[in-house]
Amino acid sequence: MLNFEVKLADLTLYIDDQHEDIAKKFCNTSGSKSKEHKLNTWYEGYIYTALIGMNINSRIEYKTKKEKARRWDSFRDQLGFVFMKALSKDDVRNELNILNYEQIKSDFKDIDDLIRKTNSIIGEYSNGGLQYLKDEYANHDSLFDSLYALEKIYEDTIPEIDHADVLQNEEEERTTSLIHGGETNNAEFKSTLRVNLHTGNHDDEMVHECMKNLAAFMNTKGGTLLIGVEDNQNVLGLDTDLKLFTQKKDKIDQFQLYLDDKLTTNFSSSCFSLLETKFVDIDNKKICKIIVKKSSKPRYYSVGPEGSRTSKKLKTSKFYIRRNGGAITIEGQDQLDYINEHFK
Repeated sequence: MLNFEVKLADLTLYIDDQHEDIAKKFCNTSGSKSKEHKLNTWYEGYIYTALIGMNINSRIEYKTKKEKARRWDSFRDQLGFVFMKALSKDDVRNELNILNYEQIKSDFKDIDDLIRKTNSIIGEYSNGGLQYLKDEYANHDSLFDSLYALEKIYEDTIPEIDHADVLQNEEEERTTSLIHGGETNNAEFKSTLRVNLHTGNHDDEMVHECMKNLAAFMNTKGGTLLIGVEDNQNVLGLDTDLKLFTQKKDKIDQFQLYLDDKLTTNFSSSCFSLLETKFVDIDNKKICKIIVKKSSKPRYYSVGPEGSRTSKKLKTSKFYIRRNGGAITIEGQDQLDYINEHFK
């Protein structure tokens, strides 16, 4: 990843001519340059007005561009923060065709183009913030006497945080990154929990595939099973599974109850201490995410021939581990050696 500070140092900051007067009032560009004054330069004013624009979702495209003189000190770090703030907004990421900051590191081909475009967007938000100041505070001359006026206005525009939404968004981002990483020793994707997509009907083999991978994660290093995602990372969602539930009550609850029943039947209730089940919205489709912890003891999975659940008498206990991105069963001396080494 190229150094953002080096790239940011090459930027030129602009302000639209129509907002210059209000900018001078709030940013004190013609006043003292003393470092102890928190809002005595255009640079910090640029930071705050851009953040205000982001908070009130106001962007105004440039009509004319007028370059300001600039000096770079600690301002560079502050502008870096505003870059990250801009890139956290869905509309900005969509405009730049990136999903999240991690994608910049991995596959954004032209970092200079990204910074140039993002800087332009930040400038548009700054113009939006300045227009807001112009409309709301232009006639409040006493307000400009305070060096901290702009900081106070910025704080007043910060929306209240919905912590539930924050957690949900973070979960969505983590899950999206997991999907983009593909299947690994720590990640497995299954299209459905119990529906054969070729027949459209319930198929015990589908359940078996999910259960054996959970067992393998428990017996290896843990991992995550995503249900509703194809091997090729295409997100299907749970609709196919949910259609099999005919009761009118919440189908996600029915899905959870069905899953819990299978876990209890094929492992035991003690397995739930190792599992965390979440339902996450990805691309407007709900998937099931099961996070599996490593077990401190061997976990056997009760399975019948070909994954059948129809005959308890035919069921046997199998031991699965994770290897080469898949679940395999090991027996005999291999199993004993693995258990002795892995569960010391």
